[in-house]
Amino acid sequence: MPTMLEVLRITNYAIIDELEVEFSRGLTAITGETGAGKSIILGAFRILLGGRATSEVVRSGCQRAGIEGIFHQVSADAGAWLKHNDFYPDEPEEQDTLIVRRDILASGSSRNFINGRSANVTQLKELGTLLVDMHGQNDHTRLHSPVTQLLVLDSYGSYGKELKEYQSAYVEWKSARDRFESLSTDQGDAQRRRDFLEFQVDEITRAEPKPGEDEELDQERRRLVNAERLTEICGSVCDILYEGERSENPAGAQVAAASKLLQELATLDPAQESLAAEAESIRFALEDLSEKVRDYIDSVAGDPERLSQVDDRLELLKNLKRKYGSTLEEVIATGERLAAELNDIVNHDAALEEAQSRLMAAEKTAGAAAEKLTAARQKAARIFEKQVQSVMRELELPKAVLKIELTSGTSVETGAAAGVAEGAVKGASEGTVKDLSARADVSRRSFSPSGQDTIEFMVSLNAGESPKPMRKVASGGEISRIMLSIKSVLADRDNVPTLVFDEIDTGISGQAAARVGAQLEQLAASHQVMCITHLPQVAARGHLHLVVEKQTVKDRTVTAVQKVEGEERTLALARMLSGHEVDDTTRKFAEKLLVKSEAK
Repeated sequence: MPTMLEVLRITNYAIIDELEVEFSRGLTAITGETGAGKSIILGAFRILLGGRATSEVVRSGCQRAGIEGIFHQVSADAGAWLKHNDFYPDEPEEQDTLIVRRDILASGSSRNFINGRSANVTQLKELGTLLVDMHGQNDHTRLHSPVTQLLVLDSYGSYGKELKEYQSAYVEWKSARDRFESLSTDQGDAQRRRDFLEFQVDEITRAEPKPGEDEELDQERRRLVNAERLTEICGSVCDILYEGERSENPAGAQVAAASKLLQELATLDPAQESLAAEAESIRFALEDLSEKVRDYIDSVAGDPERLSQVDDRLELLKNLKRKYGSTLEEVIATGERLAAELNDIVNHDAALEEAQSRLMAAEKTAGAAAEKLTAARQKAARIFEKQVQSVMRELELPKAVLKIELTSGTSVETGAAAGVAEGAVKGASEGTVKDLSARADVSRRSFSPSGQDTIEFMVSLNAGESPKPMRKVASGGEISRIMLSIKSVLADRDNVPTLVFDEIDTGISGQAAARVGAQLEQLAASHQVMCITHLPQVAARGHLHLVVEKQTVKDRTVTAVQKVEGEERTLALARMLSGHEVDDTTRKFAEKLLVKSEAK
């Protein structure tokens, strides 16, 4: 079974005081009067899954708002994401439940949690795309956008390999083009840049900085500055250990005496030989330590000339770090980068020709990949047209025709890009002008991240009319049914388990409303579907019917949600038909809707 939202808890959010809504599988119909808070609940759900949250959503007089969603039967995709991002529960009995929580503070900040672990908003959004597909009232207009239309087709098409190959080719083409353009600057600017680069590279090269050199010099300087005191310290240590000139009882002599006594002890009591051995070890250690201190004394000597050299070198390295990086490693890396850039300028013609060749190869590869992608999209578009058209006709659009116009062609960049191509030819030496002139048009070829295709959903809703752009043809009710048709066709290929529709039935009534309800119910066979609706024909199809209403509690307005069944559900549908007054006619019609729905 797919993932489903089991419980949604909302506290201190807008006009919601405290609300807990339990959901089920299948189709959940959410109804209520305008302004009761249906969209507020949906808005809270959006925020839970990474939507923008502001302090304005916190209920007046409260310090924070809380939203929590409990999901059951975690899907493979969501489980893999949880494991990859370290949100997967450790206990096996908890691995089938996912808890997402978001607290919005009155200050405007938020705290986010996935399975009790802190998360950021980006992570909420990523997880949300694997759990829920939300379609709101404003999403109709987005379907008019060519960008959205292409995304819809790509979501449907089984050409992930072709799309991935093109995107990889596009990245290489863009890198090659950027390289070519960077080398195709005006030669006067290049010469000025060359002079400055030569100065910088020479400054770093002559200094010959080495990684960690400044730290070593700093340590040496400390020794040189403190040479006299270091010598005094070492002399005192040697005196204490062995010399005895200022110490009547040096440590070495005392340990040697103790060792001799313990050796005698061992002859009398062989079980204590380890004591004698340990004392002897200490004596040798003291001798070794004393020898190391003497060696150190020999290496320490005041040297004013060397100190001056160290100071000068440290000052030079300090200036390099101020100009080229915070560490000598960064300075060296900067020197290598500047030297490479200088080499490009010095060998400009050869570098430009190499960049041109790379661009030509990248263009060829990208062009071939774009053609394969276009062919795959054309094939998918024909099948998609027929399937969407079939569902549209089931939704009381009997003469509906959908035509996807997909055109592909080489776009030519003008202005700056064309100037780059011309500048490349002008900036080259005579030996390469002829060759570059023959190939300059290469730099004017353009690709986009999504390919070289332009798309337009063309629709005809009446017999005898030729298809026209959807944005110019469809009304609000028609575009709602077109969107539902598309969602229905995509559902079989969509791994997102929960679909939420906010008034997908806007602008329709009668038989069309009944058809929309039937289509939503069909979708609910494979997905958890939630639908905010004003139509009883749609609400009657719900496996679960929730009524949202306003109540007054302690002189404050709050939103409440009630699950209606049996007679209560009949009355709720009857009120949707006639308003607050329920008569025998509306009651009987409501009963008929429920009987008809249950018979399906």
